[in-house]
Parts: sequence; structure tokens; C-alpha cells
Amino acid sequence: MDVVQTFEVFGCKLSLNRVDENNTEGRLSFELKADTVDVEKAKTFGIEWIQRNLIDSYLIVSGRYLKPEFDEPKLLNESQLVSVPRAYIVSFPMRGAIRCPLPIANVEKSLQLREKLEAHADKESLERSMRWFRKAKVADDVVDAFVMQWIALNALYGMFDPDKRGDRIAIKNLINKHPTSTEKIREILAAYDGTINKLASRGLKDWREQKNYSDELRDLIGNQDVRRTLMAVGLCLFVIRSELFHGGTMPSQDVDFIRECSQLLERIYRECFCSYVGLSKKS
Repeated sequence: MDVVQTFEVFGCKLSLNRVDENNTEGRLSFELKADTVDVEKAKTFGIEWIQRNLIDSYLIVSGRYLKPEFDEPKLLNESQLVSVPRAYIVSFPMRGAIRCPLPIANVEKSLQLREKLEAHADKESLERSMRWFRKAKVADDVVDAFVMQWIALNALYGMFDPDKRGDRIAIKNLINKHPTSTEKIREILAAYDGTINKLASRGLKDWREQKNYSDELRDLIGNQDVRRTLMAVGLCLFVIRSELFHGGTMPSQDVDFIRECSQLLERIYRECFCSYVGLSKKS
């Protein structure tokens, strides 16, 4: 990062500036509008604002959960208090350090995502989905992480089943439209081909519909209809979800497999989410 980057989102002015000469650390600060100088109020507002508008959306965009280290709020316009009554001070910047590489492009895309969410008709459901996705990312247990990721996806694909015909229909409806880019789908299938082949060989059956989704996926691998292949992947993951939800526990030897499925599920979720809010380009 060579220069200070500035943004303005939802009435808050933000600046992302270099702290050291090696470009290894940056600082994000913003102004809080308030009638009185209230340190605790500023701190609470600042933490909630950064979590909601940067950390959650950055996680969706990049797949990385930022762990901010918050300093105590620092009043930057203290000199103005000499001539202006405290009750009329309106600027109260707060700083929060995020000690990790933070590409400007990802920050900009994260803020764009947040802006699109604010105007989205399904804002409430999408934000609920994001909260569950965040919980999944910080979960210590592999199975818990998968379950929370599925809840996040469920909140997303539920919007594609207005007639409440069930999870299978909703999953197909979501993937039939998102990601809009077929190139993105090819990237997913190529990046996780090992896990997808394991899903195809696992004999995953939907006992309600009497279908073997693994067989269906195996027949589709390598097919030119990559969207249909991704649908089959989604249905296989749905069977994994059902085993975890209704089977109670999983054998310990399956933990590594569940971790692989979580990584695949995360990628599908993020690409579908960004596509649905209009952040992905069509191809």
C-alpha cells in the first residue's frame, strides 16, 4: 500500500493508511457522528460497525476472517474543544488494527458488497445468512462448522423456494441461477475435484426420494453441463448435512472428509452469495 486509501460508506469517512515502511501493517479509522463525547458509545459503535461493514463482508468476498485488535477510541479533534462546547462536537474517530495483509481491492469489494446489501430486497435474510457464516468460520469443531455453514446456505437458498417445496428444490433453484458465471463454476469443480470425486464414490443416498446422488454425480463428472454437475454436488452435500443433523454423531475417521466438504461448501456459498447480490460478472 503506497498511499492512503479513503472511502465513504453510509455517512462514515474511512481511511486505510500505512503504519510501517514495510507495508506489513495498516490502520482503518472512521468518524462517528455524535452529540456528545461518549467513549464507550464510540467504542461499541466502532466495533459493531467494523464487524458488520468490513469483517463480515470481507469474509464473504475473500473467505478470510479478519481478527481486529481494537485500541481505545482516541479523540482526534481535541483542540476544537477549547472554543466549541462539548455538546456540539461531532467527530469522534476510532481506530481498529487488523494485523494481516489487507489488499485494497478486497476492501473495496467488501464495501461494495455492504452497499449492495443495504439496498437489497432480501437484506434481512442475507444478513442472517452472513452471521451464521461468520459463526462457522470461528467454530472450533469441524462438524459444528459444517452445520453452521449449511444454516448460512439454507438462509440463502430458502429465498429460492417461495412455495416451500423443500430443500432439494431450493438448492437446485439457487444453483440454476447462481453463480451466474459458468467460469466460476468450472473453477469450483477444478479446485475441489478431489473432494467431488470422494462425494461421487461415497454412495450418498436420499432415502426420502430413493435416489443415489453419488451415482448421479459420478455420471456427470466431466460433463459439459457444469451447472448440472454443481447441482449434483450440492445435493450430495445435502445428504452429508442430513447425516450430521439426524445421525447424531459421525465416526472419527470421517472428520477429515467433513473438513473437505466444509471447504467445498464454503466456496459454493460465497460464490452464490456474491452472485446473488450482484458482485459477480456474468459470462
